[in-house]
Amino acid sequence: MWRFTRQFAVAIACVLLLSDKVNASGWNDYELKIDPEYRIVRCNTLEVCLGRTNGGSLIYSPSQFAGTGPIVQYNVTPTHVFLHTLGRSPRNLFAGDTFENVDSTAEYFFILDKATDNLMGPMTAQEFSFHSLVKESDGMTWKVPANPHPEHARDGQVMFMGMTLLIFGLPVMLVSFPILVILFLRYRGRSNGYTRQS
Repeated sequence: MWRFTRQFAVAIACVLLLSDKVNASGWNDYELKIDPEYRIVRCNTLEVCLGRTNGGSLIYSPSQFAGTGPIVQYNVTPTHVFLHTLGRSPRNLFAGDTFENVDSTAEYFFILDKATDNLMGPMTAQEFSFHSLVKESDGMTWKVPANPHPEHARDGQVMFMGMTLLIFGLPVMLVSFPILVILFLRYRGRSNGYTRQS
């Protein structure tokens, strides 16, 4: 009985502690159309990229540039697309670890010429602020890329929690229910015995 109770407790802990891990899964990936010709594509937490809407190759991907990370802000004008990205750094959890993490202490900027698809950058914040195109702009309004269909991610999280409870919780219920019935019947039998004696 204790073993199954412990298993159920583990299931609850998994649901509460691991449900946020689905943020790294495909349920949170999306394509966001930011212009008739361009889209932002989220492949995972690190790879938030810029590509064309016709399904062509990516124009900006963090893997193309040393140290750059996901797009966190963008601005679209009739002639250009401005990108603000974070950096990335090695995870180094063990020897030979090739995975990387988002580095929120680093930031880079890019400018895309829509006429030629020429991507300028990466630039530091200072280099970006002094760029002629930025100086010519009358204040820049940044937008944060977001999933246009957030309900897909919610559905995925609910499914994950449901499967976790089903896998861990069902065996507990199948064993616990008969035990509870037996205990109830024993208690009822003893109560009836005390009633007859009195």
